[in-house]
Amino acid sequence: MKVTGTSHLGFIVKNLDTIINFYRSVLGLELLSGPSEEFHDINEGIAMGITGNPATHCHREAFMRTPDGVMLEFIEITDPVPVPIPETAACSGKLHLCLYVDDIQEWTKELAKHKVTPFLEPQKAELGDGTICYWVYFKDPEGMLFELQQIQI
Repeated sequence: MKVTGTSHLGFIVKNLDTIINFYRSVLGLELLSGPSEEFHDINEGIAMGITGNPATHCHREAFMRTPDGVMLEFIEITDPVPVPIPETAACSGKLHLCLYVDDIQEWTKELAKHKVTPFLEPQKAELGDGTICYWVYFKDPEGMLFELQQIQI
């Protein structure tokens, strides 16, 4: 028995249209499907671990793909209303998406045009294998953390 690969990464979002616009128009990810119409399945809320009345659970979704083929699923739950994302990154279970970029300085400037600013300017680090990289964290339009990383060649 073994893990054989990654299917996708999923994120719960407040507004699916806002997220699709940002990740497609600003970051250039490919929209594979969606946004779907709102739909519900009595068992789906239970299967996803959502508390509340499973008979009224509704959501919309979209799938996007990064240039290297990683699939992302964004889910907008409309019933029940999701709880807000804690402001702090010091929150057990909080996730972030990290994307490789070709020029971290240029990306930081480009994102600033969209009012997306880093917590701190890009930082230099040495990875475990000795590779040098630069990394920087941002919040997307909904407050989800994402990181950009450039490998120095």
